[in-house]
Amino acid sequence: EQGAHIINISGGQLSDSGVPEHFLKQAIEDCKKAGVLMVAATGNDGCSCLHVPAADRHVLAVGSVDETGKPTKLTNFGPSYQINGILAPGKNQTAALPGGGTFQTNGATSYATPIISGIVGLLMSLQLKEGIEPNAYIIKSILEQTATPCSGDPSSQQCNRFLRGILNLPAAINEIQKNPGILASGLEITNKSKLIFMKNHQNHEPDLTSEATQETAVVAPSVPILEKPASEIQTANTEEVIISEKVETPAEVVTMSATTEEITPACGCDEEDTPET
Repeated sequence: EQGAHIINISGGQLSDSGVPEHFLKQAIEDCKKAGVLMVAATGNDGCSCLHVPAADRHVLAVGSVDETGKPTKLTNFGPSYQINGILAPGKNQTAALPGGGTFQTNGATSYATPIISGIVGLLMSLQLKEGIEPNAYIIKSILEQTATPCSGDPSSQQCNRFLRGILNLPAAINEIQKNPGILASGLEITNKSKLIFMKNHQNHEPDLTSEATQETAVVAPSVPILEKPASEIQTANTEEVIISEKVETPAEVVTMSATTEEITPACGCDEEDTPET
């Protein structure tokens, strides 16, 4: 309601099923319909266990890696996170303290999550720069698809800890610049100043593994595109959007953090890795 495009949630609650309770699920669905993306921490229990809202498929879940690119001992992992979870830097990052000063982060997922939220906002601004309607769920899909996976045995616990993979920002930027006309429907529009898009698909996550249309299409790696100009796309429910070529307004990010109460993880981690969530 306040115009945010991204909601950062550096917090959550353990859940046996990974399914949010009714009111939280309704909030996630409302955000999805409004095109607002939730980015949430996977949790700091260091086990194969799920947090909500991060485990919901419409949420972009974020775990933490150290400076060597390995998942931190605190990062939760599990089957759901291998679908919608990525890893980002969270340990020994310089962070600001209230009232001044800085500290080095301890590897908790709460620190990695806002990094991804900021990146989603910047990539939405890149969409605007390319002259297309910004869409956080397109960015979510691209970040998931371009994440660098574990190089070992996919069935091993070590690779399970990698979730879907580690953030690969250059690959994500390249994907947007290579296919500047990708909308939430998965269609490429070649006319940048006048975009016709399907309202019913505006906030849907694209299926990057299947064709977006029955028309003849050229399929780029992982992302389907359509070669027809906007004037030839017909739909019964369309909206005409005029977007300036020079729009530079960044996406707005709203952050939500848990309290600073210290929580001891259930994984038997080193004391120095005990998170502040």
